Formats: sequence, structure tokens, C-alpha cells
Amino acid sequence: MASIDVQRSILTSTIFRFSPQTQPVRQTALDRIVENALYHSGDDSKSTEISDLFREEEGIAASPPEVEETLKRLCEEGRIHKVQGSRQSYYLDPETREEIETQHEEAKKQKYKIVEELLGYTEENAEEYISPFILVLSRIFAELGEESVQLLQGNSSHNAEIDSKSVERYCHTAANSTAINADILQQAIEDFFESNDPDYNALKWQLAQNFFISKSIGLNHGGSILAGDTFDGALFYIDTNVAIPALEPVDNLHYSFEIITDACERLNADIKICKITIEELNDFLDHKFGEITKAVESVGEKVFDQVDSIFSKVYKIKRGNDTYEDVRSLFENFNDPEERLLEEYNIETSLESWFTNEKEDDPQTERLVTQVRRASREERAGKDKHPDYQAKHDALLLRWVQYQRQQGYNAWVLTADTSLPAVEIPEYDGKALAITINALLQWVSPIMDTDVDDEQFQSVFANLMRKRVLPQERFFTMSDFAIFKELNISLKKLPKKDIEKCANIIKKESASLDLNNAEDREKLNHKIQRFLADPGSGYQKEIARLEREKEQLMNKNSENEDRINDLEDEVEDYQDRIGSIEEELEDERRKQRLRGSGWRRLIALVVATIILILFAVYLAYSFGDQEINVVARIKSWWLVYSGILAGSVAVGGWWIEPRRFKAMGLWPQ
Repeated sequence: MASIDVQRSILTSTIFRFSPQTQPVRQTALDRIVENALYHSGDDSKSTEISDLFREEEGIAASPPEVEETLKRLCEEGRIHKVQGSRQSYYLDPETREEIETQHEEAKKQKYKIVEELLGYTEENAEEYISPFILVLSRIFAELGEESVQLLQGNSSHNAEIDSKSVERYCHTAANSTAINADILQQAIEDFFESNDPDYNALKWQLAQNFFISKSIGLNHGGSILAGDTFDGALFYIDTNVAIPALEPVDNLHYSFEIITDACERLNADIKICKITIEELNDFLDHKFGEITKAVESVGEKVFDQVDSIFSKVYKIKRGNDTYEDVRSLFENFNDPEERLLEEYNIETSLESWFTNEKEDDPQTERLVTQVRRASREERAGKDKHPDYQAKHDALLLRWVQYQRQQGYNAWVLTADTSLPAVEIPEYDGKALAITINALLQWVSPIMDTDVDDEQFQSVFANLMRKRVLPQERFFTMSDFAIFKELNISLKKLPKKDIEKCANIIKKESASLDLNNAEDREKLNHKIQRFLADPGSGYQKEIARLEREKEQLMNKNSENEDRINDLEDEVEDYQDRIGSIEEELEDERRKQRLRGSGWRRLIALVVATIILILFAVYLAYSFGDQEINVVARIKSWWLVYSGILAGSVAVGGWWIEPRRFKAMGLWPQ
């Protein structure tokens, strides 16, 4: 395996576990790197062969004496051993080899799982993408690692060229020697940085930290960058974009700021905020709340689903179904920032008299304002996002830090703005006066508390990487939508995709137009209206779809009206039939009642007639002519019997009635 491949394998598979209380960070990193170099070189490796691995482009660099010292230290710890009879050959202890082998196997599984999830759908085998995928990530994090190290060294001239164009270039270079599709690889890289999956975030942090450590070793042989005294006693002045997450726990960077404040306590470093930063914070909030109001009026509350910012998160959490009179009332954590920063972090407000109107208006400040704007444009592809008051604030803050260093303080501006460290003050030999929170996080990570939530920390860091690497057209700010209010354009009824396209038109055109100029605003308005009128736009497609649905509904309505009339006729027929059936049922129930009562009366009459006849027989037997025989005596009473029968017939006709006889079927119908 070529040394460059060995280096990349080490940096993408090794997990540095630091114990700063017992061993310097640089020393720990060299130990792990040398162990992994032995693992890849095989047993019976000479120190010169190991030293050769520290001379390639990935940034791992250590002098032969450092390698010899590391080998000696590892031998003393029992991690490696000398080959018997040799002065310069070494081999890994079996337990060390097993430990490294396990680590590499886990790293291999982790990378394969991620690539399989991102590229398993492709025609090529996902394994074909693993090496190019890791190569592109290595180049990205090598650039970012070098940027962080350069900043820590105070070099303001280096700024990592990491954007969608460079990522595209890396992907095509990686794909040139293979049969894979460069565009698919680029999409996988972007999806990797877009995802907030814990496994993805863990790999991002591992690569970022490993390349940072390797660059620290390679670009700073004395090891001062990784030494604990780099920021010992430092004085950090936080920028507005750091004060905001410090005040609002909902922000992604809030947890990172807490980690940094804890690390500063250990380092005897101090964090302060200047009065001009408090003033800029209040101006910024007023400006931001005005933008929110305009954006909601022109786009509606769905704007908070399209802008990934602390303000969107707080709004969605606290707004709910409640009413509010003023947007600012939802953001109470920004009330009285001086007092809150002092209470929660013991951050004092600097009230130095150095900040005067003369300093704001003197030529050096004005030149620095120009440089701030230039750095911002270079960072954001020609677009300067700094309003006048922000650029003036940044220039004054940089001058203040320069003044503090001249007084002997290790002072820095702590910022989330990646363009600010690139601003140079010619009178200060081009030394960086600002450090990004990203670079400082990488530096303090080895001395973090062991109870730090790794998953949360990695998620915060991954979000910083996401906004740095992914195409900027994916990200929107509230100002991208607030401008529609000024253009008198309402987008409330537009689908999300069209709103985003309109915002991208604004972002693209605003670089060459002056939105304070009525003529330029009219040009921009015209472009938006042309897009909305385009038959291919989602808006027009939606209108056409709704028109088709309307026509279909009208046709269905006509058909439904005819059907309703038919159904009403059918209902009327059914009602008539039901009425007839009900009458028939009632007549049948009446007949049943009459039939029942008729049979009961008939039976009663027959029984009564039989009883009367038997009584008459008894009387004939008892009181008839005793001189004749019994039969003749009984027959002689036939007139009585006939009378009883006649009476029964008469009573039956009256009592049972013809209607009952009809119901019983004993009477002609």
C-alpha cells in the first residue's frame, strides 16, 4: 500500500482518545499514528520506514527524532516491542494489534453502512464508491483542518476553498480513474452533509478532528498549536453571532458555547463582550424582527419552514396558537443581554473609553470596513451580507483586539463568521485577529469534560459543516423573503418550491442590483412576475390544475344534479310502495286480531252449546216420562235440543259478527 493510502487509512479509521491530564495532545496523537503505521507496515518494520509515512501530502508530518522518541515511549509502555537482535525494527504487541484491528474493522463497517445507505440504489456495486467517497471526504476535511490550524497560528491569509464547486471538482477527480458516476458521487457527498444521522455525524467529527490533529502536527512541528498554553490566559471578545446562541438555548451553537466556556475556565481564559457588540446585537434584533414581520406578511408563516435559523425555531416552538402583539415578545431570552450573559456565564461587558466617535470615523476604520466587506464578498461568492452597521462593528472590534494584543494580551474575536478571520490589518503584519467557533471547538475537544454528550456535540459540529459545504442556494435567510414585502409581491398562495425559486432569483439578482434604487427594484419585480407567469412554474401549473379540477367538478355537479332528480323520483316511488305495504301490513294485522277473537268466541259458543245440551239430556233423564225407556225418554226432549241449537246460532251471529267469520274464512268474501 502506498504511503499516501496508508496515511488516509490511518486518518479515516483511527479514533484519537486523549487524556490531557496525563499526556500532551500532540504526544498522544503521535503515539496512535505510529501504532497504526506499524499495523499497516507489518511486523519487523524499521523506524526509517515508519518515518517515510510522515512525508506525504495528507499533512501527517513528524521528524525522525520525534518518531524515534515515540517508538521508545511505546516500547516502555509495552504497546510495541523491538525485534530481537535488531536496533531499529519493531512490532506491535498482540493486544495492541488486536485493538487496532478491531478499530479498523468497526471503521470499515461504519463507512460501508453509510455508503450503502447513500449509494445502494446505484447500478454499480456500492463498494465501488467507498474509496472515491472517502477520498473526497478526506480532501474536504484536509482543507478544513488546515484552515483551522492556520487560524490558530494566526495566519489570516488561508481560507479553505470549500464550496459546491470545489466539491464537484473533487468528485470528478475521484471518479476519473473509476467507472462510477461523478454526479451520483457528488449527490451522495451532499446528502451525507445534509443528513443529521448520528452515525454520519460521528464520522464527520472523527474525520474533522483527525485531519485537524494531522495538520497540527504537520504544519507546526514544535507542537505549540496542540499545547495547552495556546489559549492559556486568552481573552475572547464574542461577536454578535456568538452572543445570539449564547442567549438562546434553542440554537444549535448554544451547547458548543457552553463547552467553550467550561474549557476557558480550565485555561484561565476570559470571555467578554464589548458594549458596541451589545448595541449591534440590539440593532440586529430590531432589524431581524422587522424582517420577520415583512416575511410573514408576504409569504405567510410557512416561511419559518423554509428558513433554518434560531428565529424560526423559537417562533415555531413559542408561537403555537397564541396571539401576540409584537414579534419581539416571542424572544424574551434576548431581553437585557448584558445581565443574562453576566448571570449565566459571568461574561462582563467591556465599557472601554477606547471606542469613540473618532475611532469610528477615522481612515483606518474606514479602510478596515472595506476589507470586511471584501472578505464577506469573497466568502459568499460576490455577495456582501454585512449591513453598514455590522461592517463598522466588525472593523472596530478587530481594531480593539489589535490594540489589546499591542498591550500584551492574547486577545481574539470569537465569531461564527468564517470570513472575518481572513480580514487583515496591514499594520499588524497580516496576523489573524479572529478565530471561528468551529476552529476553537476542534482545539478544545481534547480537554472537554468526559460527561459531554458526544452525540449532541457531534450534531452541532455537523450543522456547522453542513452550512459550509452544501450549495448556498439550499439555505435561506429571513431577508430573502422580507424583500417581497418591499416589492409588493405576495407569495402566500404559492407552493413551497416556487417560493424558494423566487427567493433564489432575489439572491442571484440582488448582487448586481441596488435594491434602494426604484428602477432596480422594478427590474427585480419584473423578473419575479415573469417567473410567476411562466406556464412551467409551479404556480401556473397549480392554477391550471385547479382550473381542471374546477371544470371536472362542474361536470360532475351537472351529472350529480341529474342523478339527484332520478334518485328523488325513485325515493318517491319507494315511499308510495312503502305506504301501500304499510297499509297491507296494517290490514293483515287487523284480520289477525279479528281471526283470533273470532275463533275464541266460536270455541266458547260451541262449548257453551254442548254444556246446555248435556244439561237438557240430564233433565230429560231425570224428569222425563219414567214409564218409557231411557233412550225414548231422552229423545222426547228434541224440541229443547233444537231450541238450544237455534239459540246458539242466533247468539253466534250476533256475538262473533260477520267480519270475524270473514277473517276466519267462514263467510263469503
